[in-house]
Amino acid sequence: LVERVEGFAPVTDWDRAYGEINAFERQLTDHGMAVAKFWIHISADEQLRRFKERERVVYKQFKITDEDWRNRKKMPAYREAVEEMLARCTAPDATWTVVAGNDKRFARVQILRTIAERIERADMLGFVPDRACEHLVGEACGTRGPDEDARLQEPLGAEGEAIVVGDDDTIP
Repeated sequence: LVERVEGFAPVTDWDRAYGEINAFERQLTDHGMAVAKFWIHISADEQLRRFKERERVVYKQFKITDEDWRNRKKMPAYREAVEEMLARCTAPDATWTVVAGNDKRFARVQILRTIAERIERADMLGFVPDRACEHLVGEACGTRGPDEDARLQEPLGAEGEAIVVGDDDTIP
C-alpha cells in the first residue's frame, strides 16, 4: 500500500505483487496451512481522536509522528489502494476479514474468534502438522528444546511459568 500511495514503486511493480502474493498464499494453503488475513478498519473520526490522544497523553506520544498526520491527508488514496488489495488478494482458502476497529476490544475478540474458526476448519479438513512443523511450534512456544521429542505442553511465559488467560472476560 505504501509503495503505491507514496510512489515508491512503479505501477507495474505493485500491480505484479498481487499475483505474487496470491501465488505465495496458494502455496501455503496447498500445503495445509491455514491462512487468516485481517484488515482493521477505523473511521476517520476515530483515527483523529486517537491521534489527538497520542499527542496529549505523555506515554503515548511516541506513537504519533508528523508522518502520521501527513499520511492522514492521503486517506482517500489509501482507501482506494486497500479496496483494490482486498479485491485482488483473496482466494477461497485465504480470505480477508475486515474488522470494525473503532472499538479495540470488539476488534480483538472478532480476530480471536476468526482465528479459532480457521483452526477448527483446518482441523476438520484433517490437517495434521508434520513432525518438523510440530517441532517449530514447540520451540516458538518455549515448550521444548530442539532435541526433545516430548508432546507439546502449555505455552510458557518468559520466566517459565504457564501463561494463564483470566476468566473475567478481559483482554490483556
